[in-house]
Amino acid sequence: MGLEHPSGFSASVCSFNGDIDEDGEDDTIKCFGASAGYSFGAGNRGLEIGAGWINNIADSDGLGDWIEGEGFTLKEYAGGFAGHVIVTVAPFMVIGEYVAAMDDLVFTTNPPQDAPSAYNIELGYSFELKGKEAALGVGYQGTDKCAGIFPETRLLASIGIGLGENVGIALEYAHDEDYDVNKGGTGDEADIVTMQLAVEF
Repeated sequence: MGLEHPSGFSASVCSFNGDIDEDGEDDTIKCFGASAGYSFGAGNRGLEIGAGWINNIADSDGLGDWIEGEGFTLKEYAGGFAGHVIVTVAPFMVIGEYVAAMDDLVFTTNPPQDAPSAYNIELGYSFELKGKEAALGVGYQGTDKCAGIFPETRLLASIGIGLGENVGIALEYAHDEDYDVNKGGTGDEADIVTMQLAVEF
């Protein structure tokens, strides 16, 4: 449930039955969260800021997949918060995001996971290429206390081109660096190239 005000302010609350339950809990609606934000735009400039909170960050994508994959059972919920800022000065856009658990993830029969956190910084540039809308982007992502779950750092570069109405293609390159072995990681590096064709209808 949410609301938006003409001044640019917005807020929402939610409740849902998550996939990751506390030990002994029934399969019922136990997760809830809230968010608030403000956006402003004038001419080719814009600003958007927002923050959110959830009572069970273990049910987020990535963390939830890791918990289920390891077969862990959550002893109690750990809350999480997130914030973002988007600044637009056309044709440029800068995005900053941060998300973190507010407590350690505690399991019934396994050692706790120190409160994980992650951040993302992106710079985008929009332009025309032979009459087609196109965009370039570079980004840098990092995590803390996420060994065995996510890479420690990721460097991103992408280009996207609109091929026609509701059709676009994008090419993305990512360079991952895992945590060092003494931090619980592998110390490995990986390069990933992804191409995506998107059709909206």
